[in-house]
Amino acid sequence: MLDSLHNGRRVLRAIWSEPGISRVSIAQSLELNKSTVTKIVGELLSDGMVVEGESGEAGPTGGRKPVGLTLQSRYGCFAGITVRPDCYEAALLDFAGNPVLHMHTPREMVGANLLPALLDALDTVIAEAPVPVIGAGIGIGGIVNPDQGILLESIPMGISEPLSLRGPLAERAGCPVYIENDANTICWGELMNPARPDLTDFVCALGEYRFEGRKDEVSVGLGFALAGRVHYGREFSSGEFRSPFWEPGRAGQFGLADDIVAQAHSNPEALDQLVSEMAVSLAFLVNTLDLSHVFLEGFFTESFERNAATVKESLRQYWPYPGPPGCTVERASGGEHALSQGAAALAQHDYYGRFTVTVNGRHE
Repeated sequence: MLDSLHNGRRVLRAIWSEPGISRVSIAQSLELNKSTVTKIVGELLSDGMVVEGESGEAGPTGGRKPVGLTLQSRYGCFAGITVRPDCYEAALLDFAGNPVLHMHTPREMVGANLLPALLDALDTVIAEAPVPVIGAGIGIGGIVNPDQGILLESIPMGISEPLSLRGPLAERAGCPVYIENDANTICWGELMNPARPDLTDFVCALGEYRFEGRKDEVSVGLGFALAGRVHYGREFSSGEFRSPFWEPGRAGQFGLADDIVAQAHSNPEALDQLVSEMAVSLAFLVNTLDLSHVFLEGFFTESFERNAATVKESLRQYWPYPGPPGCTVERASGGEHALSQGAAALAQHDYYGRFTVTVNGRHE
């Protein structure tokens, strides 16, 4: 039974990652019996998750022409919402993972306002959805327990005590809701990118200007994917960043003087200094963990080529072996919508993972 459940998920993902794939090709690529694939595909067709396309060319020995399979994009959609102190960003992905909507909404999201604002945001996004929302991901800066859907603590959101979010949000949405750290949502977006199935070990660096009526508070968070899984750590605080150059008395996360950090949003030279300091930490992480990619998002994408070059130079400088380090620096695939689409991709990932098949009359 467990094998059947696992195989059902594998078949669903095979169709998602290669639209138009045939039953025969699925059986070959997954090394499954054709009868097993036929049974699983029949369940997917019956549930309305998959549709058949046009027949392809018969093989060299003739026989039945293969029929292409694709996900039914209108089966349902996945919502993603990422939160900042003064606004939220939202995205909708169709069942195949294609973006169908983006929105930006100013809203006070700090402290006691957070949960009511998130409930309103969910209502708004669900109302805009062209088909039923079947899963939603919420990305928030801070320490998040994703297993229980609890925001444990968040400096930017003004949360100092654990705040349970999943229960009330799922009840309002009428579907599963997942709570995640905002930098980790970028990881989910990359892990759920069918064009890059071999992307497994990387770091996402998210830089944001977080403020209430001003722009002098800089916040940086990291998200890690290791061996194809988002890494959380023992206390879910993986990715909480403080520069090794930081000294007691500094207000923020960096060793730079506070007045220099405060100018990063308006002074290119100040931002260059901040990125240079950040690049040293990224080089240490890349070398130590053997990461293949560094994804830069948020304010790191301002003058992206310049900032990426700074990070690449640090990677070269601190690489201990001859030849260049085998690490690429780039933007996340979702671009300016990487966080909200990544939050939706988390819900997509879980939905695909929960797919069950009927075997001998039993739904597993």
